[in-house]
Amino acid sequence: MPAPTSLIAFSLVAFGMVALDYAYIYRNLAETFAPDATTVNANQVVTLYQLSRLLKGAILSVSIVAAILALWPEHTGSVPAREYDPAL
Repeated sequence: MPAPTSLIAFSLVAFGMVALDYAYIYRNLAETFAPDATTVNANQVVTLYQLSRLLKGAILSVSIVAAILALWPEHTGSVPAREYDPAL
């Protein structure tokens, strides 16, 4: 298994991206579509949507890399010896 620090780093990066998505994109979209909003800026909505889509794709990529690192078998450098089976 790779060093636990790399798994923690990838997990923190993914969590940071999710926090950024919530703090910047979701809040701006919520303000845009608030009940007291009188106008909706279509360009801003499209830009925020595209930014959110790209960010979520990056989050998925980082999460997949973290999952692969977590499941990757540990390389010990030694080859397991075959056991002799008298029945064969």
